[in-house]
Amino acid sequence: MNLWIWVVYPTEKWLNWLNTNAPDEGGEPWTVENLDEESLAFIMEAPEGEASWEAHLKEHQAEAFETFCAGFVEDETLWPKELVMAEFAEWFEDEILENVVDLTDDEDEEEEDEEEESREYEAEAPL
Repeated sequence: MNLWIWVVYPTEKWLNWLNTNAPDEGGEPWTVENLDEESLAFIMEAPEGEASWEAHLKEHQAEAFETFCAGFVEDETLWPKELVMAEFAEWFEDEILENVVDLTDDEDEEEEDEEEESREYEAEAPL
């Protein structure tokens, strides 16, 4: 599986919205400095064939935006009503990391797949 990571960073527009709706817990406004660590990384399968990354990312922009909102403002009524995807670049900067090495332990997944295959085989076997 070809995995890429999509990293999304908030911009000044996001910062302005955040300060209006969820000031820092200390009562101070959020700044670029204290938001530096507030990026999100999404692991994604690379698009197959002729599919473009631009189209692939557009499918997930709303999810990224909602994830940012939920991380800071629980009250969804305060979230922007309609984020036009063309405006995504005004709210966030992003980058794609293409060289991803998956270091997770796949043994559990392999065992689950084998167990599922065994159950399917048993279910198909004549009585």
